[in-house]
Amino acid sequence: MDRNLERRIIPHLHAAFNNAVAYLSTNPESISNQPPPIISKGTSGKYLYRLFEICEGWYFWMWGKVEDFRRYFLMWCSSNIESGSDIWRLAYKLGPIYRKQQHYSWEEAIYRWALSEAKMRFSQNHPASLEIVGDLARSIYAQKRNDEALAWYNWTYTVRKNVLGSTHRATMRALLGIAHIYGEEKRFEETEQLLFTTYTWREKKLGKEDFLTLNSASILGTLLSDEGEYDKALELRNRALVGYEKSRGVKHPDTLDSMHNLAGTYEKQKRWVEAEQLYVQVVETRKTVFGQEHPDTLDSMHYLARAYIGQERWVEAEQLCVQVVETSKTVLGQEHPDTLDRIYTLAFTYGKRKRWVDAEQLSVQVVETRKTVLGQEHPDTLDSMHYLAWTYANQMRWVEAEQLCVQVVETSKTVLGHEHPDTLDRMYTLAWTYGKQKRWVEAEQLSVQIVETRKTVVSQEHPDTLGSMHYLAGTYANQKRWVEAEQLFVQVVEMKKTVLGQEHPYTLDCMQDFADAYFNQERWAEAEQLLIQIIETTQKMPGRNQIDILPGATFLAREYKLQGPIKKTIALMAQIVALHSYNLGKDHPFTLASMDILAQWKDKLEVSRMG
Repeated sequence: MDRNLERRIIPHLHAAFNNAVAYLSTNPESISNQPPPIISKGTSGKYLYRLFEICEGWYFWMWGKVEDFRRYFLMWCSSNIESGSDIWRLAYKLGPIYRKQQHYSWEEAIYRWALSEAKMRFSQNHPASLEIVGDLARSIYAQKRNDEALAWYNWTYTVRKNVLGSTHRATMRALLGIAHIYGEEKRFEETEQLLFTTYTWREKKLGKEDFLTLNSASILGTLLSDEGEYDKALELRNRALVGYEKSRGVKHPDTLDSMHNLAGTYEKQKRWVEAEQLYVQVVETRKTVFGQEHPDTLDSMHYLARAYIGQERWVEAEQLCVQVVETSKTVLGQEHPDTLDRIYTLAFTYGKRKRWVDAEQLSVQVVETRKTVLGQEHPDTLDSMHYLAWTYANQMRWVEAEQLCVQVVETSKTVLGHEHPDTLDRMYTLAWTYGKQKRWVEAEQLSVQIVETRKTVVSQEHPDTLGSMHYLAGTYANQKRWVEAEQLFVQVVEMKKTVLGQEHPYTLDCMQDFADAYFNQERWAEAEQLLIQIIETTQKMPGRNQIDILPGATFLAREYKLQGPIKKTIALMAQIVALHSYNLGKDHPFTLASMDILAQWKDKLEVSRMG
């Protein structure tokens, strides 16, 4: 089948809709002469509707959405949605097509018009009206207008509960919509309670292998995965996957979606090998079932590239990213949100390989396109602007980086709020930019604000909060406020050991910076103690003691033929650099940070010799 068929179908659908509206209006002479060419002033509304059905069927069939086509056909043949005119039904059924194309504003307009028609023909509380309200809320939610969407969902849930009953399927769907928004607002306890209620009800009433039960298990698994409750998430997602494989087969789109989601949970745990294995399986099956250029195939290829990135397999990641980007441009178009997401990932890959000019060029392209398509204040636009600022910073273009960071932070505060995680991440980048310019007072002021907000919003033990506290301790140390720096470093190191574990890279990184603070105070014993802990921990980690790079700290000190505490701590730091270089690679951020500290210490030693 012609791969460009989809691009021709959507204009036909839109033209059919516009012609039908005109034909059934009081002014039939206003019928458009736009395609499809078979539309004319004498065409009946019924014929227009049949044309729409054919186009819709072709769309679903072409992309392998046979189950979707069957469902929509059955819905069309049922009497669940009453109607007094073909155009009302036509408008309502056009909405899902726009949704699949991510034309959410068109979808919203369709549902608002259909809702007004349904309310006139039936009533505001009629099941048909309530069905449209649910779709309208979902469309508004897709446009990130969460407060407005939540109001619609709450209203339709209340009415459905009164009209249809608290355990009706439609009532449960409204409850799921509310849960999604609560999840985005980090109201995790309420979200989990709503999702668990929906899941247990469906399992009890519909059975463990019912599609809606499996769908609820998958959604609840997503929430638990986002909350870091990975064991519970894996249990639910494995249960959903087994259910889909049994009831729908291993090649069914829902089964592949479930497998993809399970891989996503492994990805969140940094279990890259397991994530990669599942992503590879999904990619290969989707290529066989849908073809290499199908949007779902491209999506799983994109995630496979991310699994390569997580394992720092940059060459494979880049090759796959380039392939996905080029195919997405051809199939979806240059301005499609998914295409832009994949260009963004490719830019990130370039950045990780220190190809900052290439990363910048792609980032500029993404920023400008998102500004045009989505608007300057859209969260995705702000995200790409944030990364562009990061590319400037890594090229030491501090003025440009700072200006863009300030703009992104202020807009994020307005659009997302002062306490939103993305706003806080962008404030952190701005603080880091100040620090790189030795503007420690400004860096400290922002860091204090970030730490206090994160303590309130997430918790003091949350990894993001600990990261902010770590950087704040560094700002104290760089201002030689040693007492405050030490107190905060002690607190953060102990909390990271408890929350993340002693072997976690972020824990070791914090211990390394703490040792640096001791070194700069010439507190050699404390610095040496921390460095020895880092070395011993690193050498005990799985896969890192297969080759004994350096026999030990004492031997290393003799090899350097050094005497005195300052020289011994430098020898220990050199061993850490060697370990990081071997285990993580010479270009890894932790390796580079260790090398930077070692270089500073050697400079200090040289100065002391000259003095």
